[in-house]
Amino acid sequence: MARVITISASEPAAALAQALHDGLADLERDCGVAVRLEVDRAHGPAVLRCRFEPVSAAAGTRAADVARCLDRLACALAGFVVGHMEPALLKRLLAQGYAELREDGEAILAAARRQLAGTGSSPLPPPESRRDFLRRRIRRYLEEDAERLDIDGLLIFRLGEYLEELEAVLDRAVEDVLLEREYREFVRLLRHFVEIQEPRPDLIHVMIGAEGGLCFVDGEGRRVTHDEVAALDTAASTKPAGDTGDLLLSALVAIAPQRVLLHDPRGLCSDDVTGTLRGVFPQRVHLCRGCRLCDRGAGRRDG
Repeated sequence: MARVITISASEPAAALAQALHDGLADLERDCGVAVRLEVDRAHGPAVLRCRFEPVSAAAGTRAADVARCLDRLACALAGFVVGHMEPALLKRLLAQGYAELREDGEAILAAARRQLAGTGSSPLPPPESRRDFLRRRIRRYLEEDAERLDIDGLLIFRLGEYLEELEAVLDRAVEDVLLEREYREFVRLLRHFVEIQEPRPDLIHVMIGAEGGLCFVDGEGRRVTHDEVAALDTAASTKPAGDTGDLLLSALVAIAPQRVLLHDPRGLCSDDVTGTLRGVFPQRVHLCRGCRLCDRGAGRRDG
């Protein structure tokens, strides 16, 4: 006996039909049940009829076969939500909750998509875990009502915790983009501060000791002490010097050298710090991983 399930979604019918076609392709071979997809409405929202028809009189009548059909359908729909609907849901949530960040919308959505794909830090479980969660919840719904399924309605009224997780992803993406904007502005201001100063030394060697201590030496081999650095310009840094990276940036902004040679044989200076230095001093920061000066400064602490 044929079974028909009507499925609707806010996504175009072609995308939904393709997901169902791919997800149910082996059903006839595995369960003796053929699947026909009929499009009732192509857009706004899309409505499809998914018709399951036994290929023989005996096929498809057993409870086990019906259960397998519903499980395959739930799996296909879960993949459709994760693969096709999540980006649209994020865009909708962004418009509803962060309308004032319209100019940053593409950057925020890109950051959120990286999280969803598992390529960035995310409060969500990986895509395969989300698909399995959705599959189980959709399957449970189909067991209750095996005739009609509105995917958007199911997400809103039965899967509120899932939408809350998407909101958490979006919140983190917004935070990341705003922090990146603040960072770029911070680097821009420091670069401007350096550019308007008259450069003092032509070259400053920065030696990073075994415990992260800093030693500054000019091109003539004379050591520049921290007191001298502070005397050059105590207001040079707009960021408090709380660690080695902050001290290094603050000191170099105060000195404003033409060139910086960073001696870091142990690789103690993080990529974030060297990236910031190169942003503030474009084309002026060079990295040394081993030389006689590196050996001299290897065991030194700050003076």
